[in-house]
Amino acid sequence: MRIAVLVKQIPAPVELTFTGGHVVRTGVPLETSAYCRRANARAVTLADGPDDEVVVFTMGPPSAVDVLREMIACGAHRGILVSDRALAGSDTLVTAAVLAKAIRLEGPFDLVLTGACSLDSETGHVGIQVAEMLGLPFVGPCRRFDVVGGVATGAVEYDGGYVDVEVALPLVASAAERLCTPSKTDADRWAQVPAALIREIGVRELGFDPAQVGSAGSPTRVRDTVQVPGMPRRRLLTTSVTEAARLWHDLAVPVALPGSEWSGDARSVLDDTPVWCVLDPTAIGPDEAMLAAVSTLARSVDRRLLALTGVPATVPLGVDGQLMLVGGSTAAEDWSAALADRLRSQPPHAVVVEATTWGREFAARVAARLGWGLVGDATSLTVDGGRLLAWKSAFSGQALVPVTSTSPTLMVSVRPGALGGQGSYRSWTVPAAEVMSVPRTTRVTASPVCGLDHEMRELHRAKRLVVVGAGVEPEGYPLIDRLRVLLGAGPIAATRKVADQGWLPRSRQIGITGRSVAPELVLSIGASGRFSHTVGFSRASVVMAVNADPDAEIFAQSDIGIVGDWRAVVTELIAVLTAASMPAGAARSGGA
Repeated sequence: MRIAVLVKQIPAPVELTFTGGHVVRTGVPLETSAYCRRANARAVTLADGPDDEVVVFTMGPPSAVDVLREMIACGAHRGILVSDRALAGSDTLVTAAVLAKAIRLEGPFDLVLTGACSLDSETGHVGIQVAEMLGLPFVGPCRRFDVVGGVATGAVEYDGGYVDVEVALPLVASAAERLCTPSKTDADRWAQVPAALIREIGVRELGFDPAQVGSAGSPTRVRDTVQVPGMPRRRLLTTSVTEAARLWHDLAVPVALPGSEWSGDARSVLDDTPVWCVLDPTAIGPDEAMLAAVSTLARSVDRRLLALTGVPATVPLGVDGQLMLVGGSTAAEDWSAALADRLRSQPPHAVVVEATTWGREFAARVAARLGWGLVGDATSLTVDGGRLLAWKSAFSGQALVPVTSTSPTLMVSVRPGALGGQGSYRSWTVPAAEVMSVPRTTRVTASPVCGLDHEMRELHRAKRLVVVGAGVEPEGYPLIDRLRVLLGAGPIAATRKVADQGWLPRSRQIGITGRSVAPELVLSIGASGRFSHTVGFSRASVVMAVNADPDAEIFAQSDIGIVGDWRAVVTELIAVLTAASMPAGAARSGGA
């Protein structure tokens, strides 16, 4: 079996500094993206026969040869470095096209393995677009993946659960964080890798003109503006629960988000070029917060909103049209194939897709088919000059950058929960649905979603959330739950460490590799506060944190910090909230 592995060199996720809206890159170390390490590790274990081969590919500057050396030192057989000055500024579409050509040049391969995403820009589309360009099925991110007798089986992480899949080779698959132990070794071993095991190729060798690649050939453009995400925090530190409750009461003023005050006539004359909002047919109901935000934004640029749904569909009021896809498949591969011709002949103003597992594949395949620019995992949408503008996280969540597209249509996938609170819509009757057939052509056999977390959507709807870190062990959750109920909060959310240990479902994970939320209150308990986690609630109106360490990082990202043992603090908070809920005449705390 021949396996191609795609890896990427990224800046290490260290604390960055910003000057004049620009990132200071000097002195920032480079490393192999963490998900890519897992793809290489799984490839090496699968290629256990004498005739098997693992070839590692990367695209980047000459320094990217280090990631090839490391992966070879960890068991891969050889590497391909695609490096050319003309490639500078390449977006995901161009990157996928270049890598697909390189794979063809070195192929054929039975399997292409990639990481689930790149942690520097959270791009999770390159592997999917490579699959589309090679005409192959795609499965991922896989938390389990095996190949026996030319057939791959695995478990794919879906939002709120997982799906068992089976598909015959060849195919493209991506590695989830929980797939396996990553490939990693020290620089001394890299130096021992013979230079003869690495081949460097340029764009002309792959058949590209320099004008077709790099920033010149890329349909998306990153503007120079850089914003540090989140709201300014007050950083008020105390050891008194009573004082913390009073501070919360004083700070709990609703924050008006851009676009939330639209009140136009629902039936006013609008432009014929609509905004499409594609609703994941595999999800537990539509994301009403996202649909409301997109509805508001569509109105702000005088566009109709068209919702694309599967069957059965429950579409909230507030759309101007509905396209219902029926037939034998809800596979993203099949939906993208069915809709591509219509999108090509009738390009909408924008296509907005929730960046679920299904949504990422759909958006990436459509963009690859049509040659459109795609903004992946956007955290917000704004209006600029009558057009929608997407903002996405960069530099491991430490900055937000605006991305535009030269394509006729802005295609964007939006991180789940990211648009919460950014819009509202009037209620009016949903028009009759136009029906479109989707034939089943995919080679992937998939089970229904297993282990479903039915409370997942409540994270996005909740106005208050309690987030627990590794400092709170599962036996403490009943106490946390009592506090959660008194607060009127949504389901208990988690840091990555908590989800990694299986203490709470992965669908509750908040942060750069999890979900984004924007409630009026986040109460963090027992979390260290790494920026990769706190970026997930950077738009919360008020952040309150509990930690025994007065120097914990979480306090730098909080409005109110309570220093103390979490059990003692939570017990006292429960007492304060219980007293506040007593009938008139009973003792009442200012924190109610």
